[in-house]
Amino acid sequence: MSFVLSQYLNQLSLLQYNVQVHFSYPVKYIHSYQTTVISKYRMNESNGTTSEQTTVEPNIRTFAEDLLTPVQLKDFEYDYANIHYPVPFNKLVSDISNRYVNYGVKIESVPFVLTGDIPNFEKQTSEVLMMTGASDNHALGSFNCLFSMVVADPYASYMYIDLGLSTRFRNILFTHFNTIHQIQKKMNSTGFIAYRKFKFNSFPAWIKLAGNKQQRGGYAWKVIPLGDAYFAWKGIVFWLDGGSLIREGISRELTNVRMDGIYSPPSSGNQHKWTYFATAKFLVRNHLIDRFNPRDPNASGGHLIIDWSNKTVLNKVMIPYYQCAFTQKCMSPRGSSMKNHRQDQAVLSAFLSNLKTTRSMNSNYLAIPGLRLEHNNNFQKCELLLGNELKTIQNNFQIDVKSTFISKKKMKYIRVMTKYGSRSVDKAWNPAI
Repeated sequence: MSFVLSQYLNQLSLLQYNVQVHFSYPVKYIHSYQTTVISKYRMNESNGTTSEQTTVEPNIRTFAEDLLTPVQLKDFEYDYANIHYPVPFNKLVSDISNRYVNYGVKIESVPFVLTGDIPNFEKQTSEVLMMTGASDNHALGSFNCLFSMVVADPYASYMYIDLGLSTRFRNILFTHFNTIHQIQKKMNSTGFIAYRKFKFNSFPAWIKLAGNKQQRGGYAWKVIPLGDAYFAWKGIVFWLDGGSLIREGISRELTNVRMDGIYSPPSSGNQHKWTYFATAKFLVRNHLIDRFNPRDPNASGGHLIIDWSNKTVLNKVMIPYYQCAFTQKCMSPRGSSMKNHRQDQAVLSAFLSNLKTTRSMNSNYLAIPGLRLEHNNNFQKCELLLGNELKTIQNNFQIDVKSTFISKKKMKYIRVMTKYGSRSVDKAWNPAI
């Protein structure tokens, strides 16, 4: 399929936003460059408010070959012409039910779980929606991640993205849903549990995980569900990769996101090392970012928190990030691989650098969970972590937790060791006490 940019953006109309700078006062806009601004005003007759539609023409400084600058293209192919869409592109983008298996169909064993539309944040006990997901190889770690979310905020809502779980692991997940629902009721939480199974068969081959070890689907299968939840929930959305385990609460992440509208901690290397040149070129030429500096640091795609109320982030990060996830030239160009590109992480890093946030990618505001604790799906090791999380929930909130998956005897504290985390475990702490 071949698209002129304007035609392509029109296909993304399900967001129900114009892709433009959209002012919502009082919001502080961050600009690091000189611009010429042409404004037009439109009256919203439904509520009597005025919105400003703005065309920004950047006058960007050029730093030798370190900086790409926008080029105005008269006509070009937006994505590769020979991409096959099992579901027509306009239907894939405009109808969310095409993106998930059995969307909105109730699951008999867990009838309280939302499988279709989720509510907007309004009267729930927490504004936070926490998300994770996995296929079989990270299944047990992702289940432990879910329970660490409950430890961090028992009043939050939780969404799990099924990326190819077998029946065996899906049944274990549903067993855990029953346990979490039991905890929610005891805590008088009005948060919900949601489950969506990503419909890979609706997407072109480049987005699929199977048989795609070099590019891993561009991790578009993570960004698209994240965007779908973010645009619907309209609160704070927090994505954690399946091997993560929250050990120190989420107060630092919440502070960071309320300051900047988005937070992602730094990761190793810089954008020169982990951003394929074709992605940087695409982002700049299509005016999704104003400039690209390869010396800028990297963000982390596996630990990301976003606040809907920040309209700068909405317009300058989340809308284009979501659009990019449907576009191979943007997210995972041909010629890129895990050796020279970090797909979703690379694109996110470019957006955050362009926005010039103060706390993301900044070690002075580091907030990360324990990372890579899926233990290769080792049942014994993952069960120890699960027992630790359930013991913590019981004692922190003074409730009795029953699980049909793990016995009470196995709910006990352990020393959680991780190579990656905000801090090491205090050696003087005795988990047996």
